[in-house]
Amino acid sequence: MHYYDFKGKTALVSGAGSKQSMGRAIAMDLARQGANVVVSDKYMVPPTVRASNKDWGGLEEIVRDIEKTGSKGHAVVCDIADSAACESLVDETMNVFGRLDFFVNSVGLRGPSGLLTEDLTDDQWKTVLDVNLNGAFYLSRYVVRAMKKDDPKGKKIIHIASQAGVEGVPGMCAYSVAKHGLLGLMKSLAREVAPAGISVNAISPLTFETNFRDMTAAEEAAKKGMSLDEMIEKDSISRGTNTTNLNVPLGRNGTVDDITATVSFLLAPGGDYIAAQNILMNGGNLSL
Repeated sequence: MHYYDFKGKTALVSGAGSKQSMGRAIAMDLARQGANVVVSDKYMVPPTVRASNKDWGGLEEIVRDIEKTGSKGHAVVCDIADSAACESLVDETMNVFGRLDFFVNSVGLRGPSGLLTEDLTDDQWKTVLDVNLNGAFYLSRYVVRAMKKDDPKGKKIIHIASQAGVEGVPGMCAYSVAKHGLLGLMKSLAREVAPAGISVNAISPLTFETNFRDMTAAEEAAKKGMSLDEMIEKDSISRGTNTTNLNVPLGRNGTVDDITATVSFLLAPGGDYIAAQNILMNGGNLSL
């Protein structure tokens, strides 16, 4: 297991409230390595379609788990589609910990899947872009301002993007457009803040074992008369784990451990000379 010394650092991780989320895994991994962590999500306890999550405590449970590691945690509810809420999130982070060293934006909203562009409604389009792109802009703006309040050298921002932001995905136009935009935001911001010593990068996963596809799997489960938990356990195709069809030479889905190891490397000194890069995490996917 990797270990870097992040003692004395403060990290803000958005999109961290769901039990199976990348954000939660990233927050816990950074806390294990000594960082104080602010965790944020739209809800204190994000809604879930998994019966196995009925007792999940959301952000407050994550804070308790963070504090068991010896690090300090703090939970903030924030709808990142709201600029004022993003400003308040960053302000609260600074008020509680007095500094902000790392920001990992792991918010993601897939939106409609399998819906042609011509059939997308204005509201569906706007919602997906508000969460995946506008929210990333709002948070990045306020995070950079906070990072510059003291010596910004060595501070870092990571956006969790998607391979959909590199290639167009039929039936997922809004999501693909938002993630393309997120990569443009990352590259522009990276070049703006690099002279101050702040590095900005992105990680683009393909298919990972998280809660991201739960709604799609729940719809399939209902059609087959199964519970979602049964679907997840027994039907890998519904979870996007048909790695042959996805052209994944490594033959498996990504895991949150894959993500946390990469995030930690980028935040550690070994990643100091990496900026404005999009790291594809796709098991060697052959479609690009």
